[in-house]
Amino acid sequence: EVSLPEDLVYIYTMEVDGTDDESIRAQVEFRIEENVPLKIDDAVFDVTHVLYLKESNKSLVSVAVTSRKDVEDYISLFRKASMEVVSFLVQNQALSKTLISKHDDNPYCIVTVEKRNVVVSIVSQGIVLYTSTLAQSVFNADLTLEQKDVFQDLVKDISKVIIFWLSYIDKNPGYHFKPLKAILLNSTHKEILESDFAHILHRELNLDVHSADVWVNVPMPEGAVPDINKKDSYQYATAIGLAMPKI
Repeated sequence: EVSLPEDLVYIYTMEVDGTDDESIRAQVEFRIEENVPLKIDDAVFDVTHVLYLKESNKSLVSVAVTSRKDVEDYISLFRKASMEVVSFLVQNQALSKTLISKHDDNPYCIVTVEKRNVVVSIVSQGIVLYTSTLAQSVFNADLTLEQKDVFQDLVKDISKVIIFWLSYIDKNPGYHFKPLKAILLNSTHKEILESDFAHILHRELNLDVHSADVWVNVPMPEGAVPDINKKDSYQYATAIGLAMPKI
């Protein structure tokens, strides 16, 4: 099971007629070139059902599209390591399976912070509906916070994603989406999660901010303690999400 980074994938939502899977895929395929800068012959895509609108007999779906060449490069790389690829999943889709309880259908904003970039995704009912990759990070090479103006730029960019979601809700009342419940802050670096970053995001955006808890959906006996330190578990958030369908 392989995760693809968000900067290699285009994610968007669209309405399609009916509920038949084959018909829906045909409709999505027909309109891919309207939504992403890829020719259909050069693209690989997947469709996730979000909701059904009974009055109009339409379905809202989430579409993920990536380059066929990127997929083939990944497959080739794994085969050189004597491994066969079973499936691909966008990284923040894997993270949503890890960080959000499977019984929680509230919308969340997942903010994944790494050294080279920051990825912001809107997730509702465990499905990624929108994602944006921000080119710059707010951390130095030693994982200390960058200068204040760089951080303020990032807060503005995250705020734009949140405003987009609120606008999306207003324009589509028939979808019955809710406002964001919280921001879920994720990183493979414990230094980032333990910095003042979460506190500053909460203060600036007026939303609850929760640091990653990778064990939310992992079945364990009551009172059991995982075999690895919590600080080390942050590195496995994506891998756990990829494994969730098997658990």
